Amino acid sequence: MFNRKKFAYIFLHYLSVFFKIIAGDPRFVSLEHRIFSSLALVNGAANLFGSLNYLGGSKELLQMNLSQDAVLLSIHFVSGVFLLLLYTISRIQKHYRVLFLPCILTIFAFLLINVLFNGGSEGGAHYFLITAVLIAVILSPNNSAIIFSFMIGLSTAALMFWIESEHPEFIQPFADRKARLADVKGAFLFMQALNGLLVLILRRHFNEEREKSESLLLNILPAPVADELKKSDRVRPVHYQYSTVLFTDFVEFTRFAENYTPNELIKELDSCFREFDQIIKRHGLEKIKTIGDSYMAAGGLPETNRTNPIDATLAAIKMIEYMELCQMNHEKLGREYWKIRIGIHTGQLVAGVIGEKKFAYDVWGDTVNTASRMESSGAASKINISAETYKDIEDMFLCTYRGKVQAKNKGMITMYFVEGIRPEYSQDSLGKIPNDTFWQIYHKKTKSRNSSTPSVAEK
Repeated sequence: MFNRKKFAYIFLHYLSVFFKIIAGDPRFVSLEHRIFSSLALVNGAANLFGSLNYLGGSKELLQMNLSQDAVLLSIHFVSGVFLLLLYTISRIQKHYRVLFLPCILTIFAFLLINVLFNGGSEGGAHYFLITAVLIAVILSPNNSAIIFSFMIGLSTAALMFWIESEHPEFIQPFADRKARLADVKGAFLFMQALNGLLVLILRRHFNEEREKSESLLLNILPAPVADELKKSDRVRPVHYQYSTVLFTDFVEFTRFAENYTPNELIKELDSCFREFDQIIKRHGLEKIKTIGDSYMAAGGLPETNRTNPIDATLAAIKMIEYMELCQMNHEKLGREYWKIRIGIHTGQLVAGVIGEKKFAYDVWGDTVNTASRMESSGAASKINISAETYKDIEDMFLCTYRGKVQAKNKGMITMYFVEGIRPEYSQDSLGKIPNDTFWQIYHKKTKSRNSSTPSVAEK
């Protein structure tokens, strides 16, 4: 049975691969460059294809007389080869701006000669001037080039009609009405096909650029926040009643950093934070930001839920597991490696985007400050949580009571160390992997207790 969705997916996939081959990967090649390459290739191939129409094997052509067919074949072939050469240079040299002028002049010169040798305005070749102006404007790298494109298009059309009016002897007329109609019909149908192909090329390239922009925006902002920003150019701060904030920090990072070159240090940090990004994504948290060697994430926003303390704790366990693996690998090479310290706190906060430039999604409130103190008051390779987080996870995780601990600018705070998942809910003896019973309870919490609806924070 024919599956239209599957067919459309396969077709678009291979179409995308095709465009990447002929115009370049949108991740590395600019939109303007890809459009130039595509249009130069299409027009060059179209002109070469057009030259085949005049290979009729006539005696005049074989004798190399300057007949109408010989001239038309020559301008189609030469312009086609030249445009393909420009396409090749644009792909090899990775630039296109210096190729704009020769490309546009070639197209308009070709069209002017083609019109004069195809019956002037009585034929159909002059219709291509409209498409040529559109192509020239699209390829224009700046405002001056746009004005030039309009002027060269207008001048070409004016010159064509002036020649036809004042020097009709330069126009090569058609043999009869049937030949003229055939030319008009062929030109019109070919232009329709060419315009359709050009629109397809532009649409595909613009879609690729939009997808790239969307992906970049979603790497900076959560999807609901990005949508609001696009619709209203601003994001209202939202108050969340129940969220969990997670902070990480590397123990004695400055001391260990002295043993690394700057490039090695950035590489190691990037490797760790990339893994953290994947971990929090799998556990439904939202990355907020990194500050030096500190990493911050939050759960229960922008989509609210009642499982964010559990999600944050599971993510923290995976982070420590990853860091212990890195430490083991570095010790085999005889190098020290930093350890991680994690702090978690659950409470109210405000989230949003502020400012006009360099947008960043951020959170504010005492919950953030307390979570930071949980981290700084913790220990290496330990998950330090507050009493508020503890009461929401104690039935599923083993925790060690630390008592009241002095926290900077916060006074005495009750804290706990998370030791791992409770044995009855863990697949392994270390308490790192949840079992089926764990997830059954987790999903019951999700369904039975709905989070409170976030409200817009007052200014």
